[in-house]
Amino acid sequence: MSTFEAGPYVQAALFCEHLLDEKDNVKSVIRIIDRILFQAAGPDVPDKMPEFVREIVAVLMFKSGEARGPVPIKITLTRPSGLTDSDHIWEGTIHFEGGIRGNNLTLRMHTRFSESGPYWYNVYVGERLATRMPLEIIYTTMRTLGQSRPEQRP
Repeated sequence: MSTFEAGPYVQAALFCEHLLDEKDNVKSVIRIIDRILFQAAGPDVPDKMPEFVREIVAVLMFKSGEARGPVPIKITLTRPSGLTDSDHIWEGTIHFEGGIRGNNLTLRMHTRFSESGPYWYNVYVGERLATRMPLEIIYTTMRTLGQSRPEQRP
């Protein structure tokens, strides 16, 4: 049986604006997102999207399956240009107990976006690519003809 068939399994992998962790250890995911709209407005709007930083929350939920003990997890980022960042977004280990027992990973990330298009967050369990999480950046512009000034009275 391959590692993929035996676990650990990805139960959920998504981005959201907030994650509530209730007293009874139940998670509530608030405002799931898979795209961010970035709009520039004014008389001199750049054609190329200016760089911006946005906080997003990544939520990964795993179930053990036959996995027991520490399992390495890492997340890399592939940008719309096709380049994969040399630094990992996150890397660590998660301890699995087997069966239906699971673990959750919640990451608050301040990500710098420098181009529009799909960003792919690649989730590796051990050495295998377990899933990919897309986040699309959409850049729109609104050019104005000039600044309006309030009318002045003598």
